[in-house]
Amino acid sequence: MIKHRNVKALQEFHSYLKGIFGYSKMAITLKYSKKQTKYKEPIVSIKIKDRYGKLIDFDALIDSGADTSVIPKYLAKALGVEESEAEEMTKVLGGKMRFRRTTIDIAIDDTQDKQTLKIPAIVLQDDTFDVPFLLGRKGFFDNFHITFRQNEEEIQLSKVIQQ
Repeated sequence: MIKHRNVKALQEFHSYLKGIFGYSKMAITLKYSKKQTKYKEPIVSIKIKDRYGKLIDFDALIDSGADTSVIPKYLAKALGVEESEAEEMTKVLGGKMRFRRTTIDIAIDDTQDKQTLKIPAIVLQDDTFDVPFLLGRKGFFDNFHITFRQNEEEIQLSKVIQQ
């Protein structure tokens, strides 16, 4: 049994940490998907909202090297994602690629917590590149303190508390 003063001390300590680091005590732990290559990749299951508001399960690569989330054209078509009119160019490892901007709604949950986010993304216009769905820094990393636990094949997300 926890004594009342111990509970209060823990609450005060949590408030102190929240003030310093701006994080939530609730963390979501996502296990790497079993659909991996020979390398341990931070591919996790998330839900993406389609044009009808239905949440569809999908695997995403959490990519700390990507500025923006990237949606392959086939996935954007299947979800009915609305794309910007203007086509832009970006540099990629293999050269340049055409894309259009959009925003998507995603949901991340485990047994303890659920987070829903609207994030900016780009839709690649060329289907010849074999690019997975990538969760990049803008809109996704901005909302969490992220800990990659490579040996355990999991990622821990602690929601950032806006001060």
